[in-house]
Amino acid sequence: HLRLHTPMASQSESEEECGSSSHGEYEALRDGDSGSAQQECATELPLSFLRGVSTGEALYSGRVSRASAVEYGAGMEALRAHSPMATRQLHLLACRECEPLAAQMLATRLGKKYMCAGNIKWGTFPDGYPNTFISRIDELRNADVVFLADFLNPANLFEQFSLLYVLPRYSCRSVTVVLPYFPTGTMERVEHEGQVATAMTLARMMGGMPLGQRGPAKLMIYDIHALQVRFYFSDTVLPVLLTAIPLLKRVLCKRYVDPQREIVITFPDDGACKRFARYFDGYELVICAKVRDGDKRVVRVKDGEVSGRATLIVDDLVQTGGTLIECKNALVAAGATSVGCFVTHAVFPNQSWKRFTPEAGQDFDTFYVTDSCTDTVKQLRGRKPFEVISLANDIVRRLLQHTI
Repeated sequence: HLRLHTPMASQSESEEECGSSSHGEYEALRDGDSGSAQQECATELPLSFLRGVSTGEALYSGRVSRASAVEYGAGMEALRAHSPMATRQLHLLACRECEPLAAQMLATRLGKKYMCAGNIKWGTFPDGYPNTFISRIDELRNADVVFLADFLNPANLFEQFSLLYVLPRYSCRSVTVVLPYFPTGTMERVEHEGQVATAMTLARMMGGMPLGQRGPAKLMIYDIHALQVRFYFSDTVLPVLLTAIPLLKRVLCKRYVDPQREIVITFPDDGACKRFARYFDGYELVICAKVRDGDKRVVRVKDGEVSGRATLIVDDLVQTGGTLIECKNALVAAGATSVGCFVTHAVFPNQSWKRFTPEAGQDFDTFYVTDSCTDTVKQLRGRKPFEVISLANDIVRRLLQHTI
């Protein structure tokens, strides 16, 4: 049987205690040496062994019995139980705009167990430049630090980047930036000479972060508008692209008995369909598109049937909302009984969300948004037809997945 060593100390200390012979014995076992290596496989194995072999390899290689593989799985559970995350907490910092979201994260079950709150004093000098102070800075040394960022307002970029650039220099073990909305994602390419792709500009600014103890910082983004933006970042930052669609599906399962039969998922264009259709297996899908009607371009139902059905429009973001309103009108004209909407990012510049309210003559069933754009969401809470889906619990869960 495999007897697994689950060290409480660091990896380097474990490997010093175990020596290199155990790892060599594992190499002999993996390579099929049926001699002394198999007899010696009961020796304690270093952490590098656990990282070098998977449960599937242990079970299906034909060289380890099922009983040994089961014991291997139990050992892995023991390793997780005694891993540094059992005692290590994520230190959560937040910009001013994200402080309500940070409070929600700390209040979740996992947040209470694995996170602690840091404190930043955001001030300004008389000339308007930021005067930022990180309280209890000693606690951040050798700590896994998470910073909740919000770049929706360009005026807040300087103070947040000033903080991001200095965190690795205080010997943080790792730095993870949670930026739910990447604001320049819609300007990722140029169509005419002279245009500036500001998505690349912001990506280069993120790439200015120094390397930390564990290498590049991670950057977590929800439903970025163009997936190719991930390749604009330099090697000093690792983008982690996430989606809020599973959160929407949970809400639909609570509202409907059988959402796959009761609603039709509609995409306002081919781009949204290519991006999100794979998340809606089992649902009927409808695609809208802009077509030329005389001198104008209007939205029509391009593919699918909505007559007599409730439908939900799904997209990554909304700004002025003109396309969504045209899409809703096209669906109603095609016979849809009700039209709802979901977007991850409710940007709504200049309070354009008012166009979707009953007071503006709109009759959207429910308009689901996440709280990725914190300032906007403050205005939407409690107003029909909007319903806010919180990212807090999902962010905590994703952070633990990518930090352990």
